[in-house]
Amino acid sequence: MIEDPTRDPYCALFCLVHGREPSADERAKFKKASVFGEIVYGSAAALRKSAIGKAIERTYPGYFRLLTEEKMVLGDDYASAGFRREAAVMLDALSPVFAAAGVPVVTLHDAIFVRASDAETAATLFAQVLATAGVRAAIR
Repeated sequence: MIEDPTRDPYCALFCLVHGREPSADERAKFKKASVFGEIVYGSAAALRKSAIGKAIERTYPGYFRLLTEEKMVLGDDYASAGFRREAAVMLDALSPVFAAAGVPVVTLHDAIFVRASDAETAATLFAQVLATAGVRAAIR
């Protein structure tokens, strides 16, 4: 959905809704209220009525249809299902690859922590794991 994977996704979504870049305070409020409050935890019906839902539907109608259908099927379990997908990548897929390469790693949501001496190897491994999982992301 976000064409530039190096761009902050919350800023990109804010711009999609409001047509401008957010201030730091606006970004934080938008992330909590709109992204998590409406997309992650809100119902499909509430998303359809929200500004962020309307902006996504207008710009990415296929994705919006998929999102709302999945929310209707999963209901209250939608957020948990997303977190389980994240865990499948970060714990089930990433950890064994790092262990096999001899790189100690600590994961925290979508971030990893490694020794500075392993940073270059870790970036390569992380990119490979994400690509294998079909995740398009920027490694920073």
